[in-house]
Amino acid sequence: MIDLKKLISNTSIVGILSIISRILGYIREIALTHWMGTSAATDGLIIATRIPTLLRKATTEGSLNNVLVPTMNKLQKQNKEELIAELISKTIKIFSLFFIAFAILEIIYLKQILSIISPGISEEIFYWTKYYSYFIGITILFFFLNGLFSAILNYHNKFFWPAMSPIIWNSILIISIVFSKMKNINIHYMGIIYLVATIFFTITTFIPYLTIKFKKSNNKNNKEESKTIFKEFFKNLLPIIFTNSTNNINNIILMSLISYLPTGSITLMNRVNRILEIPVALIIPLTITLLPEIAKEEKEGEKIIKWSLIATSIIFIPISIIFYFCSFNLVNAIFYFGKLPIKEINIMSELIKIYALAVPAILLNKIIPIFFFAKKEIKTPTIASLCNTISNVILNLFLIKYGLHGIATASVASYWIQTSILFYYMKKSNYI
Repeated sequence: MIDLKKLISNTSIVGILSIISRILGYIREIALTHWMGTSAATDGLIIATRIPTLLRKATTEGSLNNVLVPTMNKLQKQNKEELIAELISKTIKIFSLFFIAFAILEIIYLKQILSIISPGISEEIFYWTKYYSYFIGITILFFFLNGLFSAILNYHNKFFWPAMSPIIWNSILIISIVFSKMKNINIHYMGIIYLVATIFFTITTFIPYLTIKFKKSNNKNNKEESKTIFKEFFKNLLPIIFTNSTNNINNIILMSLISYLPTGSITLMNRVNRILEIPVALIIPLTITLLPEIAKEEKEGEKIIKWSLIATSIIFIPISIIFYFCSFNLVNAIFYFGKLPIKEINIMSELIKIYALAVPAILLNKIIPIFFFAKKEIKTPTIASLCNTISNVILNLFLIKYGLHGIATASVASYWIQTSILFYYMKKSNYI
């Protein structure tokens, strides 16, 4: 029997902590700007964090949670809890080796990688990127471990520390950056600061994870079965990573296309994307707390689905209205309180108005796949995400002649194509 009050309570806790984390993220960026300014070192830091950030969003932000929770639930129902420890152990070992190897190869082949993702950068920016990469490249391993520990804690209804860890990460960075600015510490130390903050970020979830007791077994048959389970786990993880990375993939494609537009277009679209993160930040807590409930309470799945869709509507309706009717004031308030040129504010305001039409689809595309993942139906959300990416590319090729407005329109249409496909399959599967 689902405890709706507990679900709302958990979602509220995660939501409040997520909002605090977002606010601290903006403060971190402001503090960093005051310390490092606009320089080759700052560009190098941004580029050095780009690859770990992309991998982090692809593998940890939702992906691990979406595949690990249903797998753990399945093993628990089959009275095979001892295999959960085997699965976790294998996951940590294999992915740790992968990310360590990736960090080493990133440094060795950094120039070749940058020629693809950041062509044309100066030698000075390359120097800073390579220097920071020595410390920042390995952080993807700690982000992954944090994501794994968080997924396990979420399954056991321990949502506080996974939601608290980004706050601790941002707080350590802010304090370190402000202290470095006050003491005139060399900006070379920013790489070390980033790495240390990320290690503490992981420790925040690792210690609560140690309190969870898992059954262990030395049975050889169990070890053979654990190999089969891990293969299934990995097989499901790859399409889920793709599904959760749709926005990131689309952004990479968009930024490549926008590079053909007038100078400053990339910056404008990047700022618009930061504003679009606001509604997504509000829905993520619901996706985190919802998955364990749907996986455990199959009989009440329809009730949970209806409740979550209502909750999502409560979020996207006022945000869509604010985005459309208050876009100018919103842009002006978030970005420098009137210090931006009026021309840039007007362009961003117009783009936000267009994206206001996509807010319902963006949020529904985050919440609906959870229903399929909980039932281990990976194919449907993967197909919907693929259709989003393909339609996005095709529509952008036709509409890019209208500049950023055309690109925004193509994105809105692509989001709704994905939502329509998901709703079709939900109806077909009698989820609603």
